[in-house]
Amino acid sequence: MSNVTNVLILASWERDAMDALTNSARCWDDTAPWRGYFGSISRQPAAEYWGDDGKWPECDVWAGAFNHLNRPALLAELQELPWEKPASVQVLIRGQDDDCWGLWMFVDGRLVEVDLPGAVRLPLKANVRAQGEFVDADVGMLLRRPPPTSTSVPCNARVYGTGGAWHFVIYADGHETAVAGILPVAGNTAVESAQAAAVATLRERFGVGYDIVWRFERNGEGWWGDIATATA
Repeated sequence: MSNVTNVLILASWERDAMDALTNSARCWDDTAPWRGYFGSISRQPAAEYWGDDGKWPECDVWAGAFNHLNRPALLAELQELPWEKPASVQVLIRGQDDDCWGLWMFVDGRLVEVDLPGAVRLPLKANVRAQGEFVDADVGMLLRRPPPTSTSVPCNARVYGTGGAWHFVIYADGHETAVAGILPVAGNTAVESAQAAAVATLRERFGVGYDIVWRFERNGEGWWGDIATATA
């Protein structure tokens, strides 16, 4: 089964820095921590498709689509490239499960994901290719959906611990809408306390007539539950 990740890299005239990653031979290099290569879309022939009035792009843009991309390895290699102006570098990544593009920029010499309004990265493992083998890696899923309305019907819930806190997501309207946040319990409390807090949050948002039937914990990604009508 495929798992495609799309990547865009934007920078101000950094062609020398990216040269090593534009070699198509990388597609067959099973010794590399991640496999694939980037193509420039700010040079000819691609540049003419987004030029106007005789003008061409005045920046460098590279694009790539990768199957089973080892995202942590890619970011680590990009971080070590000899950028002349790292402050201008932006890395946009959209995984197969992401709702929108994620953005990474250099902060104190490291590529750091930038918080986007209304978006939250949930824990998610993916099967990635690394040095000729497939391994599980933490890549996360970027959630950004419209908030539930006053007529929304909740359907599923999730709690997970990260950053010293318990977090929740409540999906509604067949997962078309969602609300996420931090639960009002200490990060070192038992999962049962977090689940109870998630139920309280559900009822506060959607009404007392709902309950959560917790089903399973999956691969370190948190606990999932079905939302059902509360029983008396």
